[in-house]
Amino acid sequence: LARPASRCPRRSWRSRGLRGKSSHSRARSVAGGCCSGDAGLVLFSREEGSQMATRLGLSVEQFYDRHAHRVATRGTIGADKAWSLKELKSKKAGLVCTLLGKDGRTCSVYTDRPKQCSAYPIWRENVQTKESWEEMKKECPGVAAVDGKPFTTAHITRTLADLDAYWETVELEAHEDMAVAELL
Repeated sequence: LARPASRCPRRSWRSRGLRGKSSHSRARSVAGGCCSGDAGLVLFSREEGSQMATRLGLSVEQFYDRHAHRVATRGTIGADKAWSLKELKSKKAGLVCTLLGKDGRTCSVYTDRPKQCSAYPIWRENVQTKESWEEMKKECPGVAAVDGKPFTTAHITRTLADLDAYWETVELEAHEDMAVAELL
């Protein structure tokens, strides 16, 4: 989830696209490797929280109680704390996203999942270098398994720009939430 401050060079190693498969093409089924394993952060916006609640048939308050918690952002955004999806302990996979189905492959909010999830694997830290791309493919079998049509440079550029705007929204909302919490 880290968001490096530096921009990727205009003409880079990925100028001919990247081979791999987007999480967009797996319908509701995900490989699960990206949704389980070591501890991580899946930050989301208020709008996404509301959409996920609706998808699950919950009130927004119920959704936050069951599936979210405020966590230290560990420097991923400019706010100290933000809302993240909870993780559950799993004997097989370490920690798993609270929204990952019992089969370990189905996302219960797939069409309304956070942008962080839908943009994967096109995150800045994954596309900085050829080595970082290859390392990510080793860690996420869903991307490496298909190794199909390349992501175009235009798609990568658009996705990174969308993520930058998204992180600004998440960060702004986190600052607002912290200010309200201080007043209470």
